[in-house]
Amino acid sequence: MTNSKTVTALPFLLLGIALIETLPARADESTPRETGLKLSARDGTYSPVTETTAEATYTSVKRTMEHSLYGTVVREERPIGENNLQRVKPGFNERYRPVLDAIGHIMPMGCTGTHLGGGIVLTAQHCLSRTPGTMKEGMCDDVEVEWGYRFGVMPYLTSRCIKVVDGEYSKDRDYAFILVQPAPPATVEVETGQRPMKERRLTIFGHPQGRPLEWSGTCVLHLGTEGKFLSQYFFSHQCDTEPGSSGSAVLDDETLRIVGVHDGGEIFDTRNGKPWGWNYATYLVDTPVRSVLPGARPQETVPEGLPPSSPAIEGVGAGIPRQGINNP
Repeated sequence: MTNSKTVTALPFLLLGIALIETLPARADESTPRETGLKLSARDGTYSPVTETTAEATYTSVKRTMEHSLYGTVVREERPIGENNLQRVKPGFNERYRPVLDAIGHIMPMGCTGTHLGGGIVLTAQHCLSRTPGTMKEGMCDDVEVEWGYRFGVMPYLTSRCIKVVDGEYSKDRDYAFILVQPAPPATVEVETGQRPMKERRLTIFGHPQGRPLEWSGTCVLHLGTEGKFLSQYFFSHQCDTEPGSSGSAVLDDETLRIVGVHDGGEIFDTRNGKPWGWNYATYLVDTPVRSVLPGARPQETVPEGLPPSSPAIEGVGAGIPRQGINNP
């Protein structure tokens, strides 16, 4: 004998099955999707970034650097030639010690930032948004910066991003200035005169792949065109970096002042079985750095087409502390 309740419920069951079949299929973690735009600094064009859902997640607790919705968009970025990245551990090179506590690990995207003073942090705008354009007074309250994150040493301070003061992500420049609170006590001075000369020795500290602080070693400055980057506001270098190094300050290795912000790189060849290519960075003097720093003078622009010249003696920013918060 048929149960009357079963007969009554059957039409509703069939209707439910029909409705489920009309719903769009749910993409699993292996389904590619567009998550933003990738800039080619070499030809100034943009192309969609296609990633799987699994690639677009991050786990900050495990310190892994996946390609999140923020993330680093330059996938080709790898050490050039031999990998010279070195861990910054106790006993690290004493001459760099004054700048180390001013370098932060930006979460959740896994980029690098540097404190200039007054809570102003320099990084790359593509770390904050994959949409090309400019940002002023933008929101960033889900972003935090860890200061002093090094091997065997816990961060001494975590700051919260209050706003994006100014930034640009375009075929010409890639930089951002964010305001954080509380501000760390350590700062790095910036070069506010003319562009540094070609062959000037450079160095970079950053958080490649979200790891504790690492040093790139040194390299020399080349014109952007030598790396086939078309923008006159980019320069080329071959200091070793990886995704997560984006936003790192490019320092003059002699003065330890910031002359640029590292944006990315492209590997396009091999030499002796090793990756070969170029990295690129935005000249700091070609950003509104003076106008965003507390007490800074009006921004002086560099006329278009002006060739790089020797760095000025003058700098803006609070003094560099002689001893770090952590050791080193």
